[in-house]
Amino acid sequence: MLKEYEKSITQLNELEDDHSDDLMLLSHKCWVLHKLHFFESAVEYCEKVLHERSDDERIPKAYSLSLTLLGRSAEALPFHQKLYEAHPDDIPTIINYGITLSDVGQKQEALNVYNKGLEKFENHQVIMNNKNVLFMKNPELNCTE
Repeated sequence: MLKEYEKSITQLNELEDDHSDDLMLLSHKCWVLHKLHFFESAVEYCEKVLHERSDDERIPKAYSLSLTLLGRSAEALPFHQKLYEAHPDDIPTIINYGITLSDVGQKQEALNVYNKGLEKFENHQVIMNNKNVLFMKNPELNCTE
């Protein structure tokens, strides 16, 4: 919470030596590794927790974002979709889902997500920018769908 991720990872590494199966510890480590931009390691730890059905919502967020940043958007898409379905009014979720849809070639769907986001958050700069860039690069898209 204090954003002291370097200190956190040091303590988590020490704790992991004695508690390598502790889901809470693994969840925190997944999140901290993602925040430190160690995306490959974050994916590895997130997968350990995801297989155990953790209720920590940070895990699918860190996992999907890390996958996307590693260029593995197709793997990330189902997680972004579930997060969007659970939180359709969350601006970062709208943006991340739209970006991932676009990355996997589902450009019309991405545009639709941005349009829905703009219905809720009229003139939101990032959503509007993403929509405009997508439309400019793909003028064949139906902008009003």
